[in-house]
Amino acid sequence: MKNYLLPLFAGLLCITFAQAATRTLAYDAGKTAAENGAALQAAIDAASSGDELKVQAGTYIGNFTMKEGVNVSGGWNEGFTAQTDYATILDANASGRVVNQAAAFSTLTVWSNLTIQNGNVSGNGGGAWLNVKGQLKHCKITNNTATGFGAGVGNDATGSVLVDDCIISSNT
Repeated sequence: MKNYLLPLFAGLLCITFAQAATRTLAYDAGKTAAENGAALQAAIDAASSGDELKVQAGTYIGNFTMKEGVNVSGGWNEGFTAQTDYATILDANASGRVVNQAAAFSTLTVWSNLTIQNGNVSGNGGGAWLNVKGQLKHCKITNNTATGFGAGVGNDATGSVLVDDCIISSNT
């Protein structure tokens, strides 16, 4: 955080600006997909609201929890200069939900250009569970299972969620 002093009439006004950061997460070919998944969740946890996390293409195994205001963008090449559709794969390996938004957010939080696959839950939302101000954009949501509703995407019916330009197929 940086502080700037700006003159205001005869006095001074102190304004604090929070600077959002673009962070990157490279895929480590020397690690397992589960280790890369743990690194991804750690990067999400370490980011601050307003940050964008660019994730390199590859498979990341785990159960991922959204953090308010931290936008996640997948499919990036090694130099983080270009994206390939759905090339960042988030895979729950048939062990729980892939993406979870545990609570309503007051800040729009967007996860985009990801493949969300192999979620398996006893309940609702095997691929993703969204709540207020959670958004999946340009994602491929496939091969997820739920015993309740929304095998691909479930949501909190009391709030607005956004699923924009996504392919949702082959979910049970």
